[in-house]
Amino acid sequence: MDSLRPAGEWPSFESFVTLLFYRDLGDAFVRECGGRGDGGADLIFMWQEWSPKQNEWVNSRPVIVQCKHTKEPRKATNRVGLSSVREMRAVALDHYAAETYIVTNGGFTRGAIEYSLLHDIRLIGRERLRRIFTEALRLRDAVQLAGSP
Repeated sequence: MDSLRPAGEWPSFESFVTLLFYRDLGDAFVRECGGRGDGGADLIFMWQEWSPKQNEWVNSRPVIVQCKHTKEPRKATNRVGLSSVREMRAVALDHYAAETYIVTNGGFTRGAIEYSLLHDIRLIGRERLRRIFTEALRLRDAVQLAGSP
């Protein structure tokens, strides 16, 4: 996860995070926005929902993800700070987001964590990301084992 490349190069950290979110969001479609000038949203997941009121299929409220990859994730100075979480709150409000995430291969400052709890922004740091990835690999291995004769 630390050796992944910046947005626009393969395999990128954003691509890695996209695959992990697809596992839970199923039939969602994603718009990858990553890079400078992305407006704070690297990934925007949406899907179609039936609206009985409008009697048609409509786009869901989006799930927005900001990816923060660092080359030296264990350095205390490389933690995602309060300003990044505040920015994501503004992005979430602009997009009428159903859910908002910040994902990093590093950690978060205390201020970032406290602010995220007040404003329902979900933070996924290094250890949780590693657990999610390990679980996904176990699931993949179990599916492959079940499918073999």
